Amino acid sequence: MNKKQSITHLLINASDKESEVWQQIMPLVYDQLHSLASAQFKSERSNHTLQPTALVNETFERLVDSKLTISDRKHFFNLCCQMMRRILVDYARGINSQKRGVESERFSLTLCNEELSSSQLNLIQLDQLLDKLQSLQLRQSQIAELHYFGGLNQSKIAEHLSISPATVFRELRFLKAWLNMQMDNGV
Repeated sequence: MNKKQSITHLLINASDKESEVWQQIMPLVYDQLHSLASAQFKSERSNHTLQPTALVNETFERLVDSKLTISDRKHFFNLCCQMMRRILVDYARGINSQKRGVESERFSLTLCNEELSSSQLNLIQLDQLLDKLQSLQLRQSQIAELHYFGGLNQSKIAEHLSISPATVFRELRFLKAWLNMQMDNGV
């Protein structure tokens, strides 16, 4: 049994929430989760108080506590991307509420190896735009989440969603245009 199969097997068996099963899963997925978490911080400020290791630990803890049934490895990593997104957005909201009236930290978003041409987004705005996009175009929303919050490149996204890399490239170009349009409209 290869690593991917063993992770899937353990995840299916983890539905009963036995801590020993989760203890077996963590070492198998830790490096990949840490890579996902590190990707989250590429465009963040260098003195960010939340670090990749803390994000991985919080994500894993929430996942174990969630009582969700996980069907396979892809489902697991999708859930991790979503949880990391929620943790980072909650963290940003907490920081912004402490600043009271100070404009939230901005970051640059890179898609298709190009930064967006308009003003930079903040994490909360990006989250709101992705929620809006999810109601309009689910696949583009999934691609955006995997690309930005999961740090996956085009080929990994294609593999993950079982679509062609060319489709991912087109969807990311659409996403860039859509985000620019939304920002130009004052979102």
